[in-house]
Amino acid sequence: MTNGLNQETWQDVTCDDLMPALRFLEAHHRVRVWKFSADPQGQWARLYLNKNLSRKAMADLRDQCANSPQIHFGTDWLICERHNVSVYSSRTWHHEQRLHRPLWLQVTGQIFLLFSALLLVAGGVFVLVRGIQSGAWKDVGVGALSILLFGFSFYSEVQDLIALVKRAGRSS
Repeated sequence: MTNGLNQETWQDVTCDDLMPALRFLEAHHRVRVWKFSADPQGQWARLYLNKNLSRKAMADLRDQCANSPQIHFGTDWLICERHNVSVYSSRTWHHEQRLHRPLWLQVTGQIFLLFSALLLVAGGVFVLVRGIQSGAWKDVGVGALSILLFGFSFYSEVQDLIALVKRAGRSS
């Protein structure tokens, strides 16, 4: 699979049916191809745009490509089924990259978020105790709200970590 930003390279893998649509997007909506991936045998290609396509941009593009029966449209993507070339928004690329993060990186990030929420709960306990000792009810309220808010955050992070470990156990 190839991946790059060179304009001549992605134009080589793009079919002639999609080039007018891509030129239209660039001229009227300032949307251009940002990244791409293609099969080395040339059987498929995926182009990713630098922005997310708005409803107006998709409606304009549908009107522009109304006489091209080989181009099919989705909510924020289009495909030339004859040449198996797809065009997706940047949201799709970011979603796909998130799914391909290594497991150790996901677990490390989740543990970091878990400990940061725990530290914020500990800070709330400290403010609550200090407020009770000094009689500052404002600090008591801030400490209690901090404990509740970051306590729920801690609980949420624990649940996310458990789900991540279960998902890793199923996939291995």
